[in-house]
Amino acid sequence: MKISIKILILSLLFISVSCLKEDDGIITIAPIQGSTLEPEVGGPNQPNQVWVDLSTGEMKETNRTSWDLGLYSGDQFAVILNTGALMSASPVEGFTELSQVNSQNLSGLMQLVQVANFDPNNINYIDDVKGNYLDNGTVIDEENKIYLINLGYEIPTGTFNPGSSYAAGAARGWKKVKISREGNDGYKIQYAGLDDIAINEAFISKNTDYNFSFFSLVSGNVMDIQPPKTGWDICFTVFVNQVSDNSGNNQGSYIYTDFVMTNTMAETGTYEVITNETTLLEDFNNFSAADVNESSFIYNDHRAIGANWRTVPGAIVRKDRFYVLKDPQGILFKIRFISMSDASGYRGYPVFEYDPL
Repeated sequence: MKISIKILILSLLFISVSCLKEDDGIITIAPIQGSTLEPEVGGPNQPNQVWVDLSTGEMKETNRTSWDLGLYSGDQFAVILNTGALMSASPVEGFTELSQVNSQNLSGLMQLVQVANFDPNNINYIDDVKGNYLDNGTVIDEENKIYLINLGYEIPTGTFNPGSSYAAGAARGWKKVKISREGNDGYKIQYAGLDDIAINEAFISKNTDYNFSFFSLVSGNVMDIQPPKTGWDICFTVFVNQVSDNSGNNQGSYIYTDFVMTNTMAETGTYEVITNETTLLEDFNNFSAADVNESSFIYNDHRAIGANWRTVPGAIVRKDRFYVLKDPQGILFKIRFISMSDASGYRGYPVFEYDPL
């Protein structure tokens, strides 16, 4: 079972974010001209997630470990983990009450629920890497399971070297969690430390202006994270991704810094245009709305940009490609990444330019 913790009521529903509307060919004019933006990712330890709205040029920075769960605001009941904090989770079999669960009877499972530990099976303990959170799996209200949640890692501190990235600091610990439907428009979260006797409860109402409501299992607070659902297009973040070998075989999860997600939950589409280093700037400048290939837009994978804009491993921006994006309002943009490091070679200082088409 892929762990985007899912609570579907009555039956499994499917939401497709990849279907085009009949009027998708209509081009909306952007309210501003293009610009060069420098998202405040925060340097080599990349403490911030930066949510970017291309139509306004506005950027919102949030600490990437300030939230743990995202609770879906649409018709379905689904919960996501914070990939930026390197989280993972697993259902706990054989128990129905949080008070029955402790570090002793979970010790074996705790060895498995990890990210980037060179075990291909750890892919089972992270969210769907494509961002298709509303597919797969189902738990009706009466069968809500207890989950063991690995809170991931703190933002690292200390001395950093040029060219290197630093995603994981001290371990943030573990929680046992049970989530259920609260009426037709909310969630009840029960949670505690693994050996805690007292159980905390939180009630979260859906806010349909946003994709998710965000909750911290550490502070017990609802957190202000994403802009409204159609108010952002891309996000710079640390990300837990799936990796494969040269034959396409799963090798488990891997931690990426300098990663760019697209807002596929609000039907933002993106695709990559490959050119070459010699003509990139000319090709980018000459690219117009007439050159857009509607059939190339990717709406069902928020990794369409991902780490493809740079070398992996390494810290070099690829000079043979740019990106085309259609935002939730139907505005078309072209995006070219310029740099990812500062003048001293420290990572976590991305720069990109974009223009509306």
